[in-house]
Amino acid sequence: MIIFRTSGGKSIGFGHIKRTSFLASLIKKRNNVLFLIDKDKTIYDYLKSKKINVEYFENYKLNFEKIRVVIFDLRNYSEQDINLINDLKLRNIPSIQITDLGLSIQDTDYIIDGGISLIHKINKEYKEKLIGPKYAILNSRFRHFNKVKRKYSKRGKQALISLGGASDYRKLRDLIDIVYRYGFKIKVAAGFYIKNNQKKVLRRIYKGIKFVGKTDSLARALFEADLAFISSGITAYECACVGTPAIYIYYNDEQKFIAENFVKSGAGFMGSSLEELDKKEIIKVIKGLDYEKRIRAGLNGKNLIDGLGVYRIIEFFNKISIIN
Repeated sequence: MIIFRTSGGKSIGFGHIKRTSFLASLIKKRNNVLFLIDKDKTIYDYLKSKKINVEYFENYKLNFEKIRVVIFDLRNYSEQDINLINDLKLRNIPSIQITDLGLSIQDTDYIIDGGISLIHKINKEYKEKLIGPKYAILNSRFRHFNKVKRKYSKRGKQALISLGGASDYRKLRDLIDIVYRYGFKIKVAAGFYIKNNQKKVLRRIYKGIKFVGKTDSLARALFEADLAFISSGITAYECACVGTPAIYIYYNDEQKFIAENFVKSGAGFMGSSLEELDKKEIIKVIKGLDYEKRIRAGLNGKNLIDGLGVYRIIEFFNKISIIN
């Protein structure tokens, strides 16, 4: 059995769930896979809809004799999580940690971190380290769009807005208002918690606004956009992969750090904190984006993130013989 210990929700978003569920989808046909999550019905139902076995971690009794590996992808580690890592070591069961930016490092055997650069250097010795953007875990659709030659619109008026799976209605509406008033045609990836009646309100106020339907991947929606206004978590990697220039909106200092790294790599443009959404700053950035700048940013993104990270990780899993 391959265990995924992960979590997500309103407070930490859905990046951990998105990438681990896709990774699991590639290995569960030939392997027994189980997700152990914190109590969250939205995530539980989401994983069930993907035909992934899932249980709540708090009360689940592990049968260590059946475990081949435990893959951890958490922002915060509880005492119970740390105890599990220690138990695995005592029983010689391999453990893998998927991290972001070198944060929350634990005493696992292997580590995977797709960050362009890390906030915290990883000094611990591992059996193997997979570090850098070539290990970013994205849905397979992104690698297909990465290969497609793009035609960039000179007008650049089609915008996609995505503030992540846990986006808040009020903050989402504030950003929509800025982008709409500037004259963009807007499509919105609304996330898990925006209700249908709230979408109706937005459609009534902002004529012509559209919403991305239920999908495992934003690849096509991002590819079809001339410019994306996104939270700088996993969506920043997705956006870069399909070659869409992005203006980054960040929730916290960690997302700001990610945005700064994409900006340094020439793949996008710094926007504003979501908490204190700066209309003037966002408009200033939009006005500064001519046709050439958008093309350059898109091509830099495609060169930085190729969408093959998950397949490199699968090769690694095969190499250390933890999957069939």
